[in-house]
Amino acid sequence: MSCDLAPHRWLGDFRAVYIVTIASDHESTIDGGGTRGRILDAAEQLFAGQGYESASVRTIMRAADAPLGLLSYYFGSKDALLEAVVARRASALTALRLEGLEAIPAAEMSVEALVEAYYGTVTEIVTSRDAGWRAYVRLLNQLSQSDRWAGLVEKYFVPTGQSFIEQLQSCAPGVSQARAKQAWVFGVSAAFFLFAAAGRVGAECRPADNDFQALRRFIAGGLRATLGLPPAPDEAV
Repeated sequence: MSCDLAPHRWLGDFRAVYIVTIASDHESTIDGGGTRGRILDAAEQLFAGQGYESASVRTIMRAADAPLGLLSYYFGSKDALLEAVVARRASALTALRLEGLEAIPAAEMSVEALVEAYYGTVTEIVTSRDAGWRAYVRLLNQLSQSDRWAGLVEKYFVPTGQSFIEQLQSCAPGVSQARAKQAWVFGVSAAFFLFAAAGRVGAECRPADNDFQALRRFIAGGLRATLGLPPAPDEAV
């Protein structure tokens, strides 16, 4: 399998489907309605804005306009509420990423295609006007830096990442899984920093759209360099 082509033809159709999916599935997939949905929405905003420890249960339930006792009824505990917040959007995000991965024609598989399929969905999210998705990305950035929540992040996102890492290995025959994983983690770390900055409401230095394009080129170039691959044809000097 050749992985040196920089595919773009398939991407337009996938992005169009992706945007429609986010809009049409917001209520059903993301569970934005009803008392339970209001609690999740309030917790998402407060966990992202104040941090898990600082966001009290009382504050969350007040923001959700719900009786305090309903938190235990729906979720059981504050920890379980956090997991529910992570889980409800993780399923939608994972599905979109895997659909993007499956949409790549075998003949056009490349580092650049993997980067677009994995990060393009998140770029659309954080540059949208959906406050919930922006808060979610900020929350994930916080959780990913905490040893306490490492298992939670791994539970919902590592399996998808592993699927991309396996395809990344196919683009660099002979490279070990450990090396491919290390390269992928480097890219995720860089992306989280920029995505979290984009999600901050009122940030003076909020990234522009072309910053996200540069980020994807940066990640793809870094992956190629770490895996010992030559630059993409359109990046070669």
